[in-house]
Amino acid sequence: YKQATSRQNVTTTDTVTQAIGKMEYKINRAVVIKQLSLPAASWLGSESPYSQTVTGLGTTANSKVDIQMDATALGVIIDSGTSALWIENNNGTLTAKAMGEKPNADMAVQVTITEVTA
Repeated sequence: YKQATSRQNVTTTDTVTQAIGKMEYKINRAVVIKQLSLPAASWLGSESPYSQTVTGLGTTANSKVDIQMDATALGVIIDSGTSALWIENNNGTLTAKAMGEKPNADMAVQVTITEVTA
């Protein structure tokens, strides 16, 4: 059988092989872990929350992106006076947001991307 090449829903007219391929595609791509760079110079805004566009993660409008920080990234936000860091998804356009003070050093964070349905 051949695995589906895009995120498609199983339909009543699918053969068993087509249905398995579509389900396998969704399972294999349900959760993805990637590294994300957040350069200090890329934060925009004159007051909190600061923002920067995030690209290159292969996300969709249905992607939920969660940040996991190591000790180095946590040190950057603590030393900067940043109180929160998160990523918003606006119809497929990802924006990292920082509340409190603007992060003053480059950071690399791990992100977990989960495809969710409405």
